[in-house]
Amino acid sequence: MDSEVESVCCREVENVDMKRDSFSSESQEALQCITEHPGFRTVCLDQYVLETAYYQYVQQYGQMHHQANE
Repeated sequence: MDSEVESVCCREVENVDMKRDSFSSESQEALQCITEHPGFRTVCLDQYVLETAYYQYVQQYGQMHHQANE
């Protein structure tokens, strides 16, 4: 990551931490990181899933506007 702000552990994000913990409770297999979740690769790293999510976002909210980092 380019900065400390961009470097965030999944345990520091409440919703992600809850998803990680909920899988651990269901399977009795403790996940140390959200990247170990069986759905992570398909949902978060698949190019076609990401494209579909982006197009849905644009349709609902319009084009994303990036702000330059200061």
